[in-house]
Amino acid sequence: MTENLSFLHPYWHNFEKVSSTYHITIGIMMVFVTIGAVAGNGLVVWSFVSFRSLRTSSNVFIINLSVANLMMSLIDFPLLIIASFIQDWPFGKTVCDVYATLTGLCGLVTINSLTVIAVDRYRAIVMRVNSADPAPKWKTYKATLVIWTYAFIWAISPVMGWNKYQLEGVRTTCTFDYLTRDKRTISFIVAIATFEFIIPVIVIILAYFKIVTAMIVRRRNLSMSKHSENASLNIRMQRYRVRAEIRTALIIIGLVCLFVVSWLPYTVTAMIGLFGDQSLITPYLSSVAGLVAKTSTVFNPIVYAIIHPKFKTKIKSLVYRQSLTQTGPRSRVNSRISSNKFSTSGNYDR
Repeated sequence: MTENLSFLHPYWHNFEKVSSTYHITIGIMMVFVTIGAVAGNGLVVWSFVSFRSLRTSSNVFIINLSVANLMMSLIDFPLLIIASFIQDWPFGKTVCDVYATLTGLCGLVTINSLTVIAVDRYRAIVMRVNSADPAPKWKTYKATLVIWTYAFIWAISPVMGWNKYQLEGVRTTCTFDYLTRDKRTISFIVAIATFEFIIPVIVIILAYFKIVTAMIVRRRNLSMSKHSENASLNIRMQRYRVRAEIRTALIIIGLVCLFVVSWLPYTVTAMIGLFGDQSLITPYLSSVAGLVAKTSTVFNPIVYAIIHPKFKTKIKSLVYRQSLTQTGPRSRVNSRISSNKFSTSGNYDR
């Protein structure tokens, strides 16, 4: 489409159009990614709304991840699927800006939420702040609002004139400009990479290093009384909580690693575009880097909420209850028994 040439970077004119087979393959793959992302994140949000016991201060930040991923899956992914099957971007510049802004917003909300989760766990475990008395809900929601506002400021900046959004080389997806080597583009890319990737990752690494170290020391101290005949119930409960905290910390670390691995290829591609040999960047390379980043929307609910013991228990209960609703009233007794069985898991959140 000739209209698309106005917001396609001149660099991409050096390449032939991407093959139809590639476009169709991406379209089909994104259909499955969309189904998985909507189902996984939707189930997590549904369980959070359905069970009051899941509405803890810490879990609000986890739901933040699922809400951001769900938004991207419901709005951006269908546009990408349609464009892939058409093999061109049919929606114009305005929708391109909206698409790229929402993609950036959801990705930034994810990394900001992971950072806040790391700091929250550090305060609770290492500093022992609010370990017995959870933070007021209004503070949690205030922090959530700050996360979204901060991410939105960065995501909307290219629309306001600091950098700009444009078509990728495959001409079916939009992103920020990382190929024009002027002061405006370089300053934006360096700033967003520093404040929304490098610094958050450093904070997360330091926080979880302190958390894991504190958990190891605490577990060692508690294990010294393991064989004591006079070990109190309080000590046994402390051991249980330490094991739960270690498990939760490892789950979050896995989630952070997946996020970094997912977005690192795209970050490296942008850095090469600005400071390296641009001839290394092809439409296929930039497309694959972007697609890898988008697949993190499927992994997030699986790694944390579905593997997390408490969320897993409630999701099972929710799905089982829904199936019983469809089978009729004869299974109500079994429903109560099953519900009681599912509710025996411990509370791992504050």
